[in-house]
Amino acid sequence: MLGEDTTKEKLAFGQSDQEAQSDVDMPQEDKDDMESRRLFIKSANEAIKKWKSKYDNDFKRMRDNMAFIGSIQWDGQKKIDYDKYVANFCNQLIRQKVSRLYARNPQFSAERRKRLVFKLWDGKQETAVNALAAIQSALMMGVPPPMDAFALMQDIEQGMQANEHCARIGKTLEILYQYQTDTQEPEFKTQMKQLVQRTCVNGVGYVRMSFSRAYDKQLTASHTRTDIGDRTSAAKAILEQLEKGDVRDHDAKVEQLKILIASIENSVVDNEQGDIQERLLFDFPSSTAIIPDSNTRCLVGFIGTEQLAQEYILPLAYVNDYFELRGDDKIKCGGEVVQYNEKGESLQPNAGGEEKEALVCVWDLISRKTKSHCLICDGWHKNYVQAPEPVEPMTKRFWPIFPLCFNPVETEKGSDCSIFPPSDIDLIKSAQKEHNRTREALREHRKANAPLYVTTKGMISDRDKDKIVGAEPNEIIELQNIPTGGDVDKAFVPKSKVGIDPALYDSKMYAEDTLITTGTQEANLGPPQPNTTATGNTIAEQSRMSTQGSNVDDIDDLLSAMAEAGEEMMLREFSPETVARIVGPGYAWPTNPQERADYVNELLLQVKAASSGRPNQAIAVANIERLAPLLLQFGANPQAVIREIVKRLDDQLEVSDFFPLPGMGAVATPIPGQAPPQGQGAPPNDPRQPLPQIPSGTSVPLVAG
Repeated sequence: MLGEDTTKEKLAFGQSDQEAQSDVDMPQEDKDDMESRRLFIKSANEAIKKWKSKYDNDFKRMRDNMAFIGSIQWDGQKKIDYDKYVANFCNQLIRQKVSRLYARNPQFSAERRKRLVFKLWDGKQETAVNALAAIQSALMMGVPPPMDAFALMQDIEQGMQANEHCARIGKTLEILYQYQTDTQEPEFKTQMKQLVQRTCVNGVGYVRMSFSRAYDKQLTASHTRTDIGDRTSAAKAILEQLEKGDVRDHDAKVEQLKILIASIENSVVDNEQGDIQERLLFDFPSSTAIIPDSNTRCLVGFIGTEQLAQEYILPLAYVNDYFELRGDDKIKCGGEVVQYNEKGESLQPNAGGEEKEALVCVWDLISRKTKSHCLICDGWHKNYVQAPEPVEPMTKRFWPIFPLCFNPVETEKGSDCSIFPPSDIDLIKSAQKEHNRTREALREHRKANAPLYVTTKGMISDRDKDKIVGAEPNEIIELQNIPTGGDVDKAFVPKSKVGIDPALYDSKMYAEDTLITTGTQEANLGPPQPNTTATGNTIAEQSRMSTQGSNVDDIDDLLSAMAEAGEEMMLREFSPETVARIVGPGYAWPTNPQERADYVNELLLQVKAASSGRPNQAIAVANIERLAPLLLQFGANPQAVIREIVKRLDDQLEVSDFFPLPGMGAVATPIPGQAPPQGQGAPPNDPRQPLPQIPSGTSVPLVAG
């Protein structure tokens, strides 16, 4: 029951007296629904805050690492330009690792899972040959063919057609998914390289993949696209403010409204709505934005996770406009609504501030139990920002967020270890700090050993001191306080110094710790040391390559998991019209839901092994050296072969400039099937010679492969 006490409680949420009284006048059923919704949102707020508090130290460590890689490496340092010594070799190590792990756009292939598509045929060639011979023999004799042989040939034909259709759907999926990655904003490759760097710095990075139809309202961390719907919502919000008198005719928002209307009209003229409406969206949230629940044992695969939340720190006015929150549903400052600063830190309740400048925290709560997600605002318990709705399209994996970890950690309840793994920066941070301290101490010692003189008080006047310190070369200085005939050298003497011991400031041990923890070798950091050998460098490089290979596998596993989920989303949601526009008229696509579900289980879209890494030019050249003679032997176009060789050699040579023009060659090119010119014989093993004709009736053995 809601009474006077409840009305007072609602006033604490930022509601006016009129709004609170209207809630009291509601029917009892609506009151109960509103109360249960409020309690659920409040409990969800408290749960997320509890999870966030548990991982607060990990998130603080990640933010410190972001500053550390940016050369903020001393306590109290606020800017890069700092007086103390900083030699940031962490940045170099991270950049080298990113360039080795993710260097180009990955390629995807659709593979068919093993299936038994033939009901009658055993897959042996002799069985098919015998059945075909039996049918031909019956036809020659004018009798009906054997039913079992006829059924077998029909089974083979249907199975072959099914295989061909499945292969075409797989090729369609490859082109379709490649198009999704190629048309991302910002570029998919750029964001993936940033993801790898984020993982190296913070220990974990995330990709969130979702399906969008006509750019539905979906919050993203990138904020790279504002479609016509978003601009229309913003224009509506300003119009409503004009009608209520909250915005005056000469306000800046009036000019913004004019610009929005002109942009909407231009979008209609440019047929923006005619663009491809169905697509996959790849969002790359920050490492501190994903908050898993307390049951999570491992981030990779979200082992043990029942719920997780993604955090957005947004302007309050933007939230109200984007989700079109009006009237009682509009979020208002004050009450229990928590405001945040630009650093994403929560402020004290009732901090005040203008609504247009206030920042609030919006959480996207995803639940495996209910298979749904909803948007709520920190401290706003009256209603959802976006009501709960199923996670669509539902995939076998369920979680739309894909984590990337290079040093994954699995924990148990009661363990002091965190599920957020240590990053490469965490592993070398101590060595980097000690290196800086050692170099700073050396610099201070060197400053302390600068020339310094001491004298008895009153022996030399202030004028004499200024003369000595500011003396010009070859200048003769007359000292006032030194008596005539006195010994000037005894008036002041050099102060004794402590010599610099090179071993005391040797930072080689910190470099060795860096090499051990990161798997790098000295040759990767800079000039080789005198005590290093080629054999030692080779062994270290082999060890580094094995570690790098493991990390490349982690990236390939991530890309394959994303491709598999993307395949399922596309098969379940993409319309044939969208597929035809992207792939072309030769596409193949299942139509009914049951057929789509069958191909989800039959086809597997995954990344080609190591296609995301830097290509090995030596292997590419060796492959073309082996293939070129075979291609020429079977009559391939020599110009195409030469172009491919030049391409593999990564040369800028323009091949077409060196081919002779027709009729101007010094040596006539033999035409296949024609005798060479008189006096010239065909060169041995000339690939342009016609292949020998096989006499009719000669049986040719089938060769596997």
